[in-house]
Amino acid sequence: MTGFVPPKPVPPKKKLNPVRRFFLSLHSSLDTFYEKSYGMKMGDVRLPGRTVYFVNQPELVQRVLVTEAARYPKSRVMSTILKLLLGEGVFVSNGALWERQRRMMDPAFKSARIKAIFPLMREAADAMAERFASGAAGPDTMIDIEMTHVTADVIFRTLYSRPFTREQAELIFENFEKFQRYALLQGVLDMAGLPRWLTPGKARARRHGEAIREQLHIPIR
Repeated sequence: MTGFVPPKPVPPKKKLNPVRRFFLSLHSSLDTFYEKSYGMKMGDVRLPGRTVYFVNQPELVQRVLVTEAARYPKSRVMSTILKLLLGEGVFVSNGALWERQRRMMDPAFKSARIKAIFPLMREAADAMAERFASGAAGPDTMIDIEMTHVTADVIFRTLYSRPFTREQAELIFENFEKFQRYALLQGVLDMAGLPRWLTPGKARARRHGEAIREQLHIPIR
């Protein structure tokens, strides 16, 4: 990884104090990252009352996610944000529950299974290419919507053996954009140790999360 620096937003011209970084994070967590955080092996973001660490080095990622995963449980902040969308899923759970859920997912990652679904994934990619080639996507189409469409299309073709419609993709994109806004706000308040009742975002995030799951036919407990 020597010499590699991941893409990053343009850093602010002036050094920001922790309070300023906190209010920036209400808009986008990326805005709070220090420029050096993208090039070092392990970076940090300091907010009032908490320091958040993240890793860039593959060896450290392996340590956190695989070899010493039990020592690095998913944070309460992640649970606060993602549980509104995914419930007690594998992206949120820890410990014995996570191990059981992960074992249930193992068959999906077997080589034979991946080979079987690859043609369906290719169909979704070809459908996206056709939308661009035919002009159906339009010259001013947001790439975010196209990525939402092709991702959901892959899911639907592999799970339900049918393509995902444009109308469904736009509904997911619209709801996910709003979900991120409200859920991120809840996570930032939690990370700063502030009471969540300061904002009504939790109920709104849950509502938009339910709309997303409805389109993807994903139940939640």
